[in-house]
Amino acid sequence: MSVSISRLVSYEPGSQTDRSTALYGCRGWDPALSAMEIDPVHPASQSSGDQTLAAVARVMDAATSSEGLLETAVNYHRESGGVAWRVRLALERSAAFSIPHENAVRLAAACELAHQASIVHDDVQDRSSLRRSRASALDRFGAPVAICLGDHLLVAAFAIIADMPRCGPLVRFFAACIGQAVAGQADEFSPDLWQCMDLSRYRAMVEGKAGAMVALPIGGALVLAGSPKGEVEAVGRAAKALGAAYQASDDVEDIASDLARGTLNGLVVAALQSQAPPERHALLRLLERGRQHGLPPAEAVVQAQRLRPSLPALVGWANGVLAEATASHHAVAPVLSQAAALLADKLNRALAVSHAA
Repeated sequence: MSVSISRLVSYEPGSQTDRSTALYGCRGWDPALSAMEIDPVHPASQSSGDQTLAAVARVMDAATSSEGLLETAVNYHRESGGVAWRVRLALERSAAFSIPHENAVRLAAACELAHQASIVHDDVQDRSSLRRSRASALDRFGAPVAICLGDHLLVAAFAIIADMPRCGPLVRFFAACIGQAVAGQADEFSPDLWQCMDLSRYRAMVEGKAGAMVALPIGGALVLAGSPKGEVEAVGRAAKALGAAYQASDDVEDIASDLARGTLNGLVVAALQSQAPPERHALLRLLERGRQHGLPPAEAVVQAQRLRPSLPALVGWANGVLAEATASHHAVAPVLSQAAALLADKLNRALAVSHAA
């Protein structure tokens, strides 16, 4: 959809209006592309016929049960729902590899809890006041409790897989993926983040931050199926490439809020890579100001609009990454291809709107 410039100035960092519906005409997954979407995995929101998702929610409830303020924070965060894409990936791949239903449910729950832990911590690091259109756990309970909540969710994920078949290899696989995600997230706060930044460095960072969490449900199903280590690693590389493209599509949506904070964004990277030195230096100064002091909302929107010419370069790069992710003839290629097609459509629609504006 297209949004007029007059609506852009209503942007508030961290709010729903900062996403690039306001800038490039795309916002999240198109409802028509619902093959990769499912309802929030919380019992109160499930239809009575969706027994598998209800089972995933019950495992998550049992694993995250606590007392006092932490229990309140767990319930509050989980009631916010979510797309739960990793749940679907874990269940779909487990079915493809004939993994018993109980183990598939537990894998899906563990993957979702690991992801939920990462977004709670991400909100703390980004000082995000909103999560899924309401106050984030950070805003509702404060940073100390939000950090404890993220830790608790992550511990619960490992507690689930500790009782599963092939728990040794599975624990090591989870630890490797989560470790890569943590390292990628930490790199975003490097003092020299924007020095020598290009799309190659960007890819390496977001494959760690976002790609490893995409590899988690796909590779986890392979580990449960007893697949060789080399096969798991090869599939993991493809899934990480998919995750990098996923992050690029999110970055198109988050461009104004990321500029306001001076945080990593693929569209900014594409601009830096193509700009002449004077424009590049001006953008670097802007990013540093955002990191140190933050940008006023209206200024962030105006600066985001100025990056529009760099969108074709980012879309072309992301489509190339998607082509790499789906080049494998492995058994997981169909699910990767499906997700890649949705991402490519989303990116290309943003590009079409940008050209039309």
